[in-house]
Amino acid sequence: MKSNTYRWVLGAVLLVVLAGAAFLAARLISLGPQAWSGVFGPSGGRIRIEVNRSGELPQRNPTLDGQVIRADGNSVFIQGMRDNSDRVDGNSPTTEVVVSRETRVYRDATLDDQSRAPATNQTLDQVLEKSAVNQIQRGMMLMAWGERRGDRLMAEVVVYMNPPVYKKIPNP
Repeated sequence: MKSNTYRWVLGAVLLVVLAGAAFLAARLISLGPQAWSGVFGPSGGRIRIEVNRSGELPQRNPTLDGQVIRADGNSVFIQGMRDNSDRVDGNSPTTEVVVSRETRVYRDATLDDQSRAPATNQTLDQVLEKSAVNQIQRGMMLMAWGERRGDRLMAEVVVYMNPPVYKKIPNP
């Protein structure tokens, strides 16, 4: 009984840590050509990574960003977002992101190639792939640009990404 409870608690803690890491990754990428600082490299030392924002994205900061908690048809519901400021509120209300036929939807593939995984101080160009709203799933990170209408955002551009998973890079 105790070991079963221990497994559930350990699983919940792991899930919270992964969600936090995914949220942080999306926030860092959304900052554009600014640096990720304080990330630990394979040798344990800190590394600095800059991501150059893709030219396909608006030059302003995303209107909203956060974690997808539900996707239903042309609506994606996110939580833990930034609302045109640097304020992040993990207890924020759910916001519906409405995707229309005119909305451009991209998947962020910047870190898909593990050879691009941060190992040293470097600059990466953001890699985007055209996608569709039906590919967005719960747990993904999402950034959206558009017009806010109450608890909805009428999206012009949506970028989503899977939470990053890094393989351990062996030391030479």
